[in-house]
Amino acid sequence: MKIDNEVFLYIFKDFDFEKFYLMYTQSTNKLKRTSKKEIIKVKCLYIQDCVIRLSATKDGSFTLHSQILKAVVGREYRQILDTMVKMKLIKKKTFKSQKYKVGEFSMQYTIPEKIEYDKIRLISEKIKKYKKKSRELICQMKEDTVGKDFDLMYGKRFRKRYVASLRKITLENIEGYDNYVKKLLKEDKTESKSLYYMVLKDDLLDKNKEIESIDYSSGAGRIYHVFTHMKREIKKFLNIAVMLDASNSQPLLLSKMIFDFYDIDNKGGYNIMKALKEVKAADIHYVGKNLRNYLISNNIENENVAGMDDDVLYYLYLVVNGLLWDMISEEKHVEREIVKTTMFKQVFYSNTPYAYKWKEWAVEFAQMFPTVYLIIGRWKMKSRPKGIEEYMKKNKVCPNKPTAALSIAMQALESKIMVTILKKMYKRKWYAVNLHDCIIVPKIEDKEKVPTFDQLKKLMDEVYMSFGLSATFK
Repeated sequence: MKIDNEVFLYIFKDFDFEKFYLMYTQSTNKLKRTSKKEIIKVKCLYIQDCVIRLSATKDGSFTLHSQILKAVVGREYRQILDTMVKMKLIKKKTFKSQKYKVGEFSMQYTIPEKIEYDKIRLISEKIKKYKKKSRELICQMKEDTVGKDFDLMYGKRFRKRYVASLRKITLENIEGYDNYVKKLLKEDKTESKSLYYMVLKDDLLDKNKEIESIDYSSGAGRIYHVFTHMKREIKKFLNIAVMLDASNSQPLLLSKMIFDFYDIDNKGGYNIMKALKEVKAADIHYVGKNLRNYLISNNIENENVAGMDDDVLYYLYLVVNGLLWDMISEEKHVEREIVKTTMFKQVFYSNTPYAYKWKEWAVEFAQMFPTVYLIIGRWKMKSRPKGIEEYMKKNKVCPNKPTAALSIAMQALESKIMVTILKKMYKRKWYAVNLHDCIIVPKIEDKEKVPTFDQLKKLMDEVYMSFGLSATFK
């Protein structure tokens, strides 16, 4: 028989409450009022669950909103946290707490790596009330911040449909997920990773998923939720009907900046990419002038390609066919994912305009694609060219440092493309969300609200074309 008020909690393994309470009373002996021992125990369990869940989902360093904790458990929350710090169960961050709202502060903490956890079933009406009130306050806070920013950027109707789609995606193959996690943990027995997958499982099965945040202030407009940072391999355990993303997505988005550099409009850029997409893999010898001649012979206007450098045409060819990462991976004998990560770090998203003097991968990229690397560097200069400044102003790109301009601009372009795709899908009554550059459609009973692979691909092709791009989807 199911008990209605049972609650699952994460607590510190072998937690000694008597020791905790002794230290707690020593720190509170000057207070005129404090709750009874039994109530302090309940509050202590609740706060343990809060900090452990946050630690698992925030990669170790996490924030506690003081006003919410105070409203939920009362003023003792601070002494409970301070006692946990004294017991070395959690650590305070050394820098000052960050403001997140006028008059309210968020405290930053970490949990030491050696600390282990347990998951317990607790029958407690009091903790159930704490959790309910906490959810209500967090939802209200998100409505006042994330919701407000989201609506300002994309509209209330879009958010409503996005959240509805998000809630339809769940963990379908629970047994498969559990076996996958067991295999991972055999290789790495880190307690924090074990906890992460336990909390992630709870979040994936949660029927009340919400948008966690939106990158509003920088202009990127990226949408973050429970699926955003999970490992790619976990997707196969979800109830996904259709999933499509663009190969070499970030390098593909850079193509837009390349066309702007050569003053080529959306139509001209798309025609170039479409033609390059039709070059057969067997004809890879089409580089430089040969590739340019191929474009002209395929009715691409001469003025659009005459001024383009050889390395740029070769770069566009590789990107539009989804071959850039694979080519570099094969040449360097390094795994594709390592190539992708390192290229982002040293080339596309590096903190210097030109890092080829001391970064190996940047040196090699600059040798392969010197003009492309020059275009990338122009975006990261403190004094950027007029055309780039105009692009940033027009698209409301507001990086917190000059070298982040390109990364924010590319993320903003990605968001615009994805949101355009989703809006068209929502008009057709299809459910879907995006994971950055990937569109995910959940399985639902009403088949009319689920596009086929070909329908989704056709729609995405049309949207990319409207931005002057052509992609290879996978």
